[in-house]
Amino acid sequence: MNKTKMPVWTAALAALLLCGSAQAHHSAAMFDFAKCDQVSGTVRKLEWVFPHSWLWIEVPNAAGESDVWGFEFMSPVQAMGMDKRWKRDVVVKGDKVTVKFSPHREGKKVGALSKLILPDGYVLPATPGICGSPPPATELPAAKPAN
Repeated sequence: MNKTKMPVWTAALAALLLCGSAQAHHSAAMFDFAKCDQVSGTVRKLEWVFPHSWLWIEVPNAAGESDVWGFEFMSPVQAMGMDKRWKRDVVVKGDKVTVKFSPHREGKKVGALSKLILPDGYVLPATPGICGSPPPATELPAAKPAN
């Protein structure tokens, strides 16, 4: 490819990717960040996607059945930046977990995930600054030198 055309293609690709991401993004106003709730259940699936990941669990209800709850949190890159244990397979279908979250303002069975408590008891932070999670970092860590 001609070297003079490379910047044009790069810019066009970046614009295309950014437009799709901006369109898919939404407000977090649906969550009540003044509240912090907790439920325990069984993992149904982890959607490890951009711009936000989702954890879906089945939570037992008073009728002896299960309700499906969804918990939104950061992108995979942001989550891994908070704790290196975050990976696409950190939980799998059938794992028993506990989640701390800010609930939906209208009572829907979704929330902003604050912490995920794994079957071994390890607590993974998920969304900075809610339900006692540490606030977002104000500085990026220094780059590590290449070996």
